[in-house]
Amino acid sequence: MLILLLVFGYVIIGIPSFDRNAPLASEMNQEYVSPVNRFIWLAFFAACLPFAISSGQKLRRLLLAAWPLVGLHVYFLLSATWALDPSTSARRILFAWVQILVAASLVTTIKKAETLHKCIAFICFGGAVADLLIWIVRPGYAMTSEGLAGFQEQKNSAGLLMMYGLLATGSFLLSWISTGRRWVYVAECVLMFGLLLATKSKTSLVIVLLMPMLLAAGYRLRTASEVMQIFVVAFAVGIIGMSILAYMTWCAMSGQDIWSVLQGITFTSRTDIWSFMLDEISQRPILGAGYSSFWSIKPSLQPSLKTSMWFGSEANINEAHNGYLDLLATGGCVGFALGIFVVGRYLYLSFKAIKYNRHRDKRASAFFSPETAIFHFSFMLALIIHNFTESNLFTGSGMIMVCFYFIAFDLEKWELYRKSDEDGVLSDDERARLGQKKKSFRSEHQPGTDIDARADPV
Repeated sequence: MLILLLVFGYVIIGIPSFDRNAPLASEMNQEYVSPVNRFIWLAFFAACLPFAISSGQKLRRLLLAAWPLVGLHVYFLLSATWALDPSTSARRILFAWVQILVAASLVTTIKKAETLHKCIAFICFGGAVADLLIWIVRPGYAMTSEGLAGFQEQKNSAGLLMMYGLLATGSFLLSWISTGRRWVYVAECVLMFGLLLATKSKTSLVIVLLMPMLLAAGYRLRTASEVMQIFVVAFAVGIIGMSILAYMTWCAMSGQDIWSVLQGITFTSRTDIWSFMLDEISQRPILGAGYSSFWSIKPSLQPSLKTSMWFGSEANINEAHNGYLDLLATGGCVGFALGIFVVGRYLYLSFKAIKYNRHRDKRASAFFSPETAIFHFSFMLALIIHNFTESNLFTGSGMIMVCFYFIAFDLEKWELYRKSDEDGVLSDDERARLGQKKKSFRSEHQPGTDIDARADPV
C-alpha cells in the first residue's frame, strides 16, 4: 500500500522545479529522460521486485491476460529500431515497460478490489490540497497567465488532476455511506471543482459536466441484452458515419470545400498543429516515426524545420494536442489500430464490470463495488474524450498513462476472477477460507455427533 501511494504521489505531484522560466530548449531535451526520473522509476521497480517474485504465477497469468496491452508495447519496442531518434525512443519505451511491470506487480498484490480506486481518490485530493496551498503561499508561481497550474507543469495537467479526482471521489457518492462521510466527499468535490475552474482547462471541465449523462446512459444500457447493446453502439456509429458521408457527398456535388465548416474555428490554434501533423503522418503512414520519437527529440532529427515554438510565443509545443494524431505519427496505421483496439478492450471491460458486478464477497474477491466499476468506466470515457484535444495516449510517463496501466491490469484481474467464478473455480483466498471452515466444522463435530440435528449455519 505504501509503495502504491508513493507511485501515485510521484506521478500526480512529481518534483516541482519552482522555475517556470527555465530555457525551453533545455526543457525539451530533459523531458521524460532526466536522470532523476530514471532513478525514481528504477527505485519503484526494485521495490516491487519482491512482490513480483513472490506472486510469480499470478503475475504471469495477469500479463498473459493483458496480451493486447503487452503486444502493443512489444510493437512500440520494435519501433525504436526505425525511429527518428532511436536512442531516445528506446529509453522511453524501456521506462514504459518499467511502469507496466510496476503496475502489474502492485495490482497482483492488491487483495481488495476497491484499494486502487481509494488510492487514486486519496492522492488526487492530496494533489488538490497541495495546489491550493502553493496558490496561497506562492500565488505568482501557481497562477500562470493561462490558468492555475499549481505544482504541475502547466494548467492542463492541473485540470487533469482535478478532473480525475472528481471522477474518483464523486463515484463514492453513489454508494451507501454514512452522512458524515458523504459530506466529506462533497466538500472534496467542491474544492476540486473550484480548482478545476481556476485552471481554465476547457476540455477537463466539459468532460466533468458531460460525465453524469454518459454514465447514466451507460448504466441504463447495462441491463440490456448483448444484442441490444451491439445494436445501440452500431446505430450510433452508423448515424455518425452516414452523416459524414452525406456531408462529403454534398460537398462533392456542390463543389464546396469539406473543411469550410471549420473556417474561423481554431480550437485555440490547434487546427494549425493538426494540419502540420497530417502532413507529417502522410510521409510515414504505415509504421510511423517510432515510439515517442516525434516531439521533444534531438533538434537535428526533427521531422520538420518547424520545431520548438513555431506554433506560439508563450508555450513550448511538444504535442499535437490530439492523442490519436500523435499515435498515428509515432506508431503509424499499425500502431494506431493496435492502440485503438487496446483502448476499446478496456472500455468494454469497464462497461462489462458495471453489468456483471455481483459483489458477492467484498473481502476476498476481485469483484468491484458499484462505485469502483463506475469509476473505471468513467476513467476510460474521459481518456477517450480528452485525447481529441490533448495528447496523453501511450506517450511518455505522464499521470494518465500510469493510471491507465493500473486500471487496465485491475480490469484484467477482475475479468480473470469473473471467468473463474463462472467456471466454478475458487480464488486462492476463497479456497483458504473454505479450508478454515472445513477444519472448524470437523473440530465441532466429533464422531458420534448427530450432525443432522443441528441447524445449517450457511
